[in-house]
Formats: sequence, structure tokens, C-alpha cells
Amino acid sequence: MKPQTLRHAMIGLLLFTSVLHLITAMVGGGGAYNGLIAIFGVVYGLLAYWVRRDVTVAGDDTGRRSIIVTIAITALAVTGGGAQFLTKGGPGVLYFMGFIDFLIIAAGCLWLTRAPTKN
Repeated sequence: MKPQTLRHAMIGLLLFTSVLHLITAMVGGGGAYNGLIAIFGVVYGLLAYWVRRDVTVAGDDTGRRSIIVTIAITALAVTGGGAQFLTKGGPGVLYFMGFIDFLIIAAGCLWLTRAPTKN
């Protein structure tokens, strides 16, 4: 896959999971964690904007930074949220959101391996 296709996939997945997090929080499906779910919904939306704005086809350092930060925050979210979900339970939609998180991480890692770097 081309780096631009991977970047667009990341942006789409980030926006989709952002909306899904916000809907889950509004419906109250997260129980005591509705606040955190809503916060991560906003964070994912901001990350989608940052990846869209900063990543260029030339693969400049700013673009790499936004992808690396997105991977790190997504990994943190899936680890922390997944641990809470496995120990305390929650709505079934969290399985799907976790799967989307893994897809975001995979697309970001592939982007890092395929994007051109500065010489």
C-alpha cells in the first residue's frame, strides 16, 4: 500500500472510532467510564485532524511525529481501556473499538516503514 493510502485509512479509522466513542459515551454504555470514553473520542478526533494536517507525501519529520504520537496514544488507549474492559466488563461495542485501535496501530506502523524519509 502507498503511504498516502495508509494515512487516509488512519484518518478514516480515527474519525470513525471518535464518533463511536462519543456515541457510546452519550448513550451511557460505558457505565462509570463514560467520561473517559468521551475524552478519548475527542482525542481520536484531534489525532485525525493532526495526521491529516501534518503528514505530507514527502514524509517530513512533523508528519512522522504525528503518526508516532497517534500510534502511542492508541496503544495506550487499547491497553488501558482493554484492561478495564477485561476486568470490569462493559458494552460489547468495546470489542469493535479495540479492533479498530489495532487497525490504526497497524496502518501507522506500515506507514512508518513505507514513507520516504529525509536524506
